[in-house]
Amino acid sequence: MASPGAAERAPAAPALYTRDYWTACVVHFTGALSLEMFVLVPLLIREVGGTELTIGLALGFGVAASVAFRPVVGTLLDRIGRRRVLLWCGFVNAVSWLPFLAVTSVGPLLYAAVAFHSIVWGALFAAYFTPSRTRRTSFPRSGARKASRCSVSRASPRTGSARSSEKR
Repeated sequence: MASPGAAERAPAAPALYTRDYWTACVVHFTGALSLEMFVLVPLLIREVGGTELTIGLALGFGVAASVAFRPVVGTLLDRIGRRRVLLWCGFVNAVSWLPFLAVTSVGPLLYAAVAFHSIVWGALFAAYFTPSRTRRTSFPRSGARKASRCSVSRASPRTGSARSSEKR
C-alpha cells in the first residue's frame, strides 16, 4: 500500500537540459549562423569587385543549387534518418564558410562556395522542417517529396502564405 502523501505528489517532470537538448541547440546555432550569408556574402562579392548583378546571380545560383539538390536530401532523410542529417549538416554547415576564405575574385570559386553553402543550408532547412515518420501528419510519406515541398515554399513565400491563409 502506498504512503498517505504519495497520491498528492505530482509526477516528476522530465529533465529539459538533456544531451539531446544541447545537441539540438548546437545544430540550431550553427544553422542560424549561416543566415549571415545574406549580409556578409554580398559584402564579400562587392569587396572582390562584384556588382549588384553579380550578387544577385551568385545568391540566385546558390538557391537554385539548393533546390535542385533537395530530392537527394529527401532520400538521405529516408535512408539515414533526420537526426543524422541534422547532425552532419550542422557540422558541415559550420565549416562551409572555409571556402570563402580563398575567394579573391568573382569567378568559379565564388559560385562553388555559394552553391556548397546553400546546398548544406538547404539540407539543414529541410531536415529541420520535415516531420519525422513517427509523428502523424498530413504530409506525404516520402522524404524526397517532403523536402521538395520545403524548397518550393522557401523559394516562393507568396505561394506558401496564400495557401496557409486559405479557409478549408
